[in-house]
Order: sequence, then structure tokens, then C-alpha cells
Amino acid sequence: MNIEIELSTDYNSVIDHVRNTRNVVQASGQSLIIIQNGKIVTEHYEGHHSNIRNAKSLTMDSLFHIASVRKSYTGFCVAWAICNGHINSIDDPVLKYLPELNEETLKGITLRHFLTHTHGLRTNPDGNLFNYFHAGERWDYRDENIRMLAEIIRRTTGKTVAKIASEEIFVPLGFKKAGWYTEPSDDMVLTIFEPDGKSSFETRNSADGDRPNMFSTARELAYWGFLHLNNGKIGDEQIVNPEILKMATTVQSPKLLRKEFPNNGFLWQVQMNPTKNSEIGLNVPKGSFQILGICNQTLLVMPEFNLVAVRLLNRLGNPPGFNYLEDVKSFGDCVTEASTKLLVKI
Repeated sequence: MNIEIELSTDYNSVIDHVRNTRNVVQASGQSLIIIQNGKIVTEHYEGHHSNIRNAKSLTMDSLFHIASVRKSYTGFCVAWAICNGHINSIDDPVLKYLPELNEETLKGITLRHFLTHTHGLRTNPDGNLFNYFHAGERWDYRDENIRMLAEIIRRTTGKTVAKIASEEIFVPLGFKKAGWYTEPSDDMVLTIFEPDGKSSFETRNSADGDRPNMFSTARELAYWGFLHLNNGKIGDEQIVNPEILKMATTVQSPKLLRKEFPNNGFLWQVQMNPTKNSEIGLNVPKGSFQILGICNQTLLVMPEFNLVAVRLLNRLGNPPGFNYLEDVKSFGDCVTEASTKLLVKI
């Protein structure tokens, strides 16, 4: 997949914003890509693969660990399974697909609750699930749901998350780098745990898409967002059924959820009326959708501006005084401000 490149200075303020975040959190490198009106208008790489002396400089081939941004692929696979008749409904009980789980703990929890972070499950020190709150009562960002969703996908479709992603997205779009890695690669950007010390490649022993070991280049992640922006169509070719992407990026949160909690599609967070606990900037237009990673990775799609923005950094952990979610929100607001100024200029 190739998108025309027509670089401009219109989003230099966003480059500065990402650079400031990188300096504050002490990441070793940063990447930023903005696609607008079908063209790459900003593509910026700065820094190195790690804080080790003589580390490689970042390039368009650099592979960042994208952490929870990978969950957008999990959500896609659930929507794909529904549209292809493998799963009946997101209101099906989880126990229908995973009957071996504790009936008392999982009773009343549906796929909708898993997909919108409203399931209420947590894990105790012994590794057992317990109900932190009743499903649908609150919003709580956890990972207990993700591996179970991956297993439901495998059981209902006969394919792993990684297999579906490869067949339905990576191969049709010509992706060469994105995927779940079990071994380090020379192109990998290390995750920095301590600015002057520990770092890691963040690989795992499974390539099935059920673990947090997905890596991507900034471009391929931006193209993934662009596919959503274009309703599954690239040029004249319909790559993905638009109903799959619509399902994944439309609000699916339980109707009784309190208003201060965020709105979710299939693991994407969706901007409706800004809420107290939202991860999306206050000024980001309604209908935008976003997904985050713990190292400040952000994939933001803004249909109102016909725009996709991707920022990738590699620092795990927040220094004193740094508010991760407020920084993510300000990133979205910075993109919004630059886009609004551009519209006025035009």
C-alpha cells in the first residue's frame, strides 16, 4: 500500500508537542505520521532505537512496540467473526463460548462488556478472576478481557487473531512489518523502563495475537487508521466490509453506563460528548475515535478533518508530575487546533 506524500509545515506544532512529551518522559525516540485528505502531510522520525550508545537512528522501517493499540485488531476480529456468522451477537454471554470458566463469576457478563471495558473483572494475587463490580455498572480499563476475547475468536472461527489480521488486513494492504513477534529484530525499538538503565524488546512466546507483543512501523499503523477513515476502501478497491469497521468504531457501551465514563466501540474509544474519564481531548471533534498504548502510543482517527494521526514513543512509566492521560488528550487537542487553523487558512 502506498499513499502519496505531500509534506507541509501545517502540523509542525504537533511535532513540537510530541518532542516535548518525548523529552519529559525521557523516551529515546519519537515518530509522528499524519495522513490528511488521502496524503501523508507529516512524517517525522527523531531519536534512536534505545538509549544505548551508538543505537540505530529511527527511520520509516523502525518497529515500535504498540502495546494496547493492538487491541484495535482484536476488536476487528470480533466484528469480522460477527459479520461472517461465527458469533451471533455481542450480547451473547461469555459463558456460551467459554463454558469452563467459573459460572458464578462470569454470570451476566457478555461480549459487549468485554469489548467496552465494562465487564468488572479483576484478577486476585492467586491468579483467579473476581468481580470488582457488576458488569455494565462502571468502566474499568483492564486486560482480563483481551486474552479471553482472543480465545473466543479462535474457538468460533478456527483462526487466531494474528491469522485473521494477516489474511484480512496485512496481506491485502501489503504490510511487511506489522505483527506479533517472538524474537527480537534489528528494526525493533526497545521499550525504555529506566532512562539510564533497563530496556527490553517486549517479545512474547506466542505469535497468535493473544499477547502484548505486537510491533508496527508508524506508517503501517497510520495505514491501519486510514483503512477505517476510508470505510475499508483503498483507491477503487474495497479491502474490508465497511460494516465491520462501522461496528468496531460505533459506540457499543451499555446504555445504563453512567455519563462520566468513556464511550467505547470494539475496544476503540469514541468521542461523543466529552466525559470526565475520557482519554480523548476535549476539543477533538465528535465522531473521532482513538486507541492508546502504555508507552504514549496513540492512533487517532478524525473523520471531520479527514485525518489520521499516529504518534509512537518508547518510554514505559511516568516521571514525577507527568500525567499520561492529560498528555494524550493534549495531543489530540493539538492536532485539532492545527487542523482548525488549516481550514481557516484555506
